Amino acid sequence: MHKILFATLVAMSTGASASVITFNLSAPINGSAPGVTDVSPWLTATIADAGANKVQLTLANHLVHAGTGLATGEYVSNWLFNVNTSLADLSYQWVSGYAGWVVTDDVYTNGSNAIKAGLFDIDFIGPRANANRFIGGMTSVYTFSGKGLTADAFLTPSAADGKYSGYYTAADIAGMAGGGSGSVGLSASAYVAPQTLVPSRVQAEEPARQAVPEPASVLLLGVGLAGLLALRRR
Repeated sequence: MHKILFATLVAMSTGASASVITFNLSAPINGSAPGVTDVSPWLTATIADAGANKVQLTLANHLVHAGTGLATGEYVSNWLFNVNTSLADLSYQWVSGYAGWVVTDDVYTNGSNAIKAGLFDIDFIGPRANANRFIGGMTSVYTFSGKGLTADAFLTPSAADGKYSGYYTAADIAGMAGGGSGSVGLSASAYVAPQTLVPSRVQAEEPARQAVPEPASVLLLGVGLAGLLALRRR
């Protein structure tokens, strides 16, 4: 029984692909960096399997002051991703939250020359107009569908543009102090995959141990039984 349980757990941990992937963007790439009082990570993207050939992408903007929780005025103008599936089969739909523009490009896009993170397949574009910026505290949720598409498909590094490459995701942030802007991202080498804990073979195969009475307890029990028998004979 225990060997069967162990084998099942191993199969589940090694055979099944990750169903949820999280990208935390807390490393500057080029230009200015968000304020030192901003919440970190500055941006988080969560990609989750949402059924056959379908994933849900949740973009979370954390550009708020760590002390007050108020938006800093910094905003995302481009947020880039890659997939390892054909973009010809890829479609998307806005679900909730902030509604930006999404561009999928078979020829690749770098979002802007200032990001300096390589070439990507998907560009989430946040308008620069004051009234419609993707600022701190906002989220944006989309579903993507495509043949064979899973969350793991987003673990695809950016292609080289002649100089830069190797990022799973990158974003351009504008509206920084003094009117500055800069790019942030997560490289493939910095990404840490979630770990699945599996019981060790010794723990899984070890049978349940039966409680064994101590010698002193056995002796006391024997004395007690002898006393009961003596009372019954009187």
